[in-house]
Amino acid sequence: MKNKLFFSGFTLVEMAVSLTVIGFVAVLLSQLYPRLSDSKSKKFSESKFEIANQAITSFVMTNGRLPCPANTNNGVENCALVKGELAYKSLGFSAPISNASGVPLRYALFSKADVGEPNMQLWQQLDRFAVYLVTDNPDAEVAPVGSSSILNLGAPNVLDFCQALNHAQQLNSVDVTALNIHRAGSHRENVAYVLHDLGGLDADNTGGLADANQTNIADDLNFFSAETALSSVNDDRTHIVRFGDLWLDLGCQQAVSIIGHSHANIASASALMAQSMADYQIQIDIGKDVASADIAAAAATMASGVSGVASAAATIPIGISETLNTAGVAGVAITPASVAAVIAAGVGMASATVVMALAIANKVEADSLANDVVGKVAEINNLKNQIHQNVVNADRYGLFRQ
Repeated sequence: MKNKLFFSGFTLVEMAVSLTVIGFVAVLLSQLYPRLSDSKSKKFSESKFEIANQAITSFVMTNGRLPCPANTNNGVENCALVKGELAYKSLGFSAPISNASGVPLRYALFSKADVGEPNMQLWQQLDRFAVYLVTDNPDAEVAPVGSSSILNLGAPNVLDFCQALNHAQQLNSVDVTALNIHRAGSHRENVAYVLHDLGGLDADNTGGLADANQTNIADDLNFFSAETALSSVNDDRTHIVRFGDLWLDLGCQQAVSIIGHSHANIASASALMAQSMADYQIQIDIGKDVASADIAAAAATMASGVSGVASAAATIPIGISETLNTAGVAGVAITPASVAAVIAAGVGMASATVVMALAIANKVEADSLANDVVGKVAEINNLKNQIHQNVVNADRYGLFRQ
């Protein structure tokens, strides 16, 4: 008997089950693939954001300002703009920094021109960082003066940029004419700069790659936040850098604390000490004059004592002469009053001698102290000048040579 091999097809039930499984898998794949694609695109976009962010931070460290955008994709910054293409050539790249679809990143920065020191045009190198210092002028014998001043006028650096960031962080209200992001509800927030990934699709069918109400219009400075979800009408991404983020990245807190407070406080203290020493020297000079006056007074007292002794001694022969005239030789006697006058004058002269010795000793001590103070004043003034120069140099070096 021959074995027979039987072939049979799918039953309708089996076919239905198979089609159901295939359909279910297809649905899963259709949902999973965009997510996998979006995840890959997001990671690529984030890597490009990081590259651009590091380049911008390095630019600030070198130039003391944010780079300007480029008006076309030529990569060269144009500081007439605050929104445009990322100026890749000015950042040191030979080709545009592009997203996964090959579309170059766009860029916008915060710029707010206030009068005077608080200027917040982050693309400008300006003198902004002022240090409060106490200065003195001991030669002129004037009181110390405290003032806030720019130490290295005409040489702006990252410290001045930090000052602009600090002012921008302290804005009382949002300036919608400057760069801002749109968050939940109607809340807006001014930020330092934004990197904009246009995606690869005109997802919202508005005739351009910019989606979610974000545009390429130069004066439209409102962006959606980085937390804005992708959707069927938006494939754009943004990278937001706030003033505080940049402040921390640049190390502004440490530098401003050291240069603007610690160094400045030491310099002010040394100036006050120098002025105190100058005032003390004046007091010592007065002491020298007093010591000299004491010597002169003691000398006058001694002269007066000598005169008194001579005067008292003169009364003795006068008394003797008068006695001779009246009583003769037998009646000669020294009057007690005359002797007492001589003794008193002698005691006064002895006292004046002691006073003179003390006055001379005080004068020697005063002269020695005055000479010592002169040396100390020279030392403190030299130290004060060195400390002040250190503050000036620290401001000149900025953040990177503390």
